[in-house]
Amino acid sequence: MNARHIAIASVGLWIVAAAAGHAQQAEPPAGPASQAGATAPRDAAAAPSEPTPTPAPPVLRTLAVLDYEAAWIDDAQAAGRMAEVWPTYVATRLGAMDEWVMVERPRVVEAIKGVREEGRPLDRRAVGKRLGARFVLSGRGFRMDGKVMIANELLDVETGEVRGLVVEFAAEAPQGSMLAEACDKLIAQLPAKLEDLRSASHPTFGAVEAIRRRFGTTARHWCVAAVQRCEGVEAESAALKSEMERLLTAAGQKVRVLSDSAAEALATGRKTLSDVLDGDTVDYCVIGDARAAVMESASPELALFRGSVEMRLLDGRTGHVLATEATGDLGAAATKAEAAAGLLRAAGRGLLVRLLDKAPPASPSPAPSSN
Repeated sequence: MNARHIAIASVGLWIVAAAAGHAQQAEPPAGPASQAGATAPRDAAAAPSEPTPTPAPPVLRTLAVLDYEAAWIDDAQAAGRMAEVWPTYVATRLGAMDEWVMVERPRVVEAIKGVREEGRPLDRRAVGKRLGARFVLSGRGFRMDGKVMIANELLDVETGEVRGLVVEFAAEAPQGSMLAEACDKLIAQLPAKLEDLRSASHPTFGAVEAIRRRFGTTARHWCVAAVQRCEGVEAESAALKSEMERLLTAAGQKVRVLSDSAAEALATGRKTLSDVLDGDTVDYCVIGDARAAVMESASPELALFRGSVEMRLLDGRTGHVLATEATGDLGAAATKAEAAAGLLRAAGRGLLVRLLDKAPPASPSPAPSSN
């Protein structure tokens, strides 16, 4: 067995050990009653009378990217910085995929920090439950046989089931291209691993399906407005506005997007919803207000942004505020523009799903006028 095979085998053992640990956390030791049930003969005649299990209800496919160990970097300080920025980069990339609704990075960081400050071992399944995540992703990377291997662990928080994903790249590759390549390979493997986990868990759905489930097959009329300010980026991105429009349209809703000037006037209260609609009729209006600013990155190859997003849901007929939601997040990417857009896209998606879950039923409005 050569060094490469030994490395792959060691990764497999690490994943198996992690899975066993989660399984032990999930299942308490059997008591006398359960042991007796396991050894008692089964009455075949009683089997047909057993009720058919009720299918598990589907749940939102939320994902938290937890901790990574960057053991392939020799310098301890540099390894610590990479362990901080790599999960943010992965979360930003996954935040661009419809399959996932990401748990915001500041919440994840705070949860892990709390566990470590208490001196307790990091129970990833417990952290996932605390965050309300359906899945958690973590891993460790190391150098072997001229390659860097990252062993990722996708954990189903509901069942404790684990699937391993191994990616590798040349150790001498430039750091920036290395990170992008590793993340590309990880993303390519995720759909198959997720499908494999579905057989042992509740069905899950993404953001578009969440909106469809909330409003059914009847299309509502919406207007979308967004005010977005990104410090440190030359041209402001329309990531938040575009993401809201895309999600609602993909869910079968009818969407009108307000201009930047109309959105600014509505968000600041200088104009009412009736003013900016100019005679049109909608059922709902969503106003997004986003702020993002560049941070000092732990990696010279990646730009890091911190931002906040607030959303308000208005009654389309009265203009009254029906619900509000707010969140903060981090984003990392190769460029500042990509980092800011990725942050706002991922944060906006999760926020919109939570906001619309508060929406009261509405009767479909007449088709908007064409003026």
